Amino acid sequence: MFRTDLRLRPDPGSTPVAISFDAALAYYESRGQNWERAARIKARACAGDKQVGEAFLKELAPYVWRKHWISPPLPISEP
Repeated sequence: MFRTDLRLRPDPGSTPVAISFDAALAYYESRGQNWERAARIKARACAGDKQVGEAFLKELAPYVWRKHWISPPLPISEP
């Protein structure tokens, strides 16, 4: 048996414990946090339908490994 922190899921204050595949993808694409991106680097399917878990992780790959950095540029300091 593994202990699971149920707060470590998309928007834990306002979503049920289990959300749909599409709802999870929409969350990560629109409001996912950097710590969630980092956590997904080592994510593996470990329970339930392994093929569905692997498909979900494959769909999340663009979220985890972004092609372009999405943040404001660093300020340039004058000497």
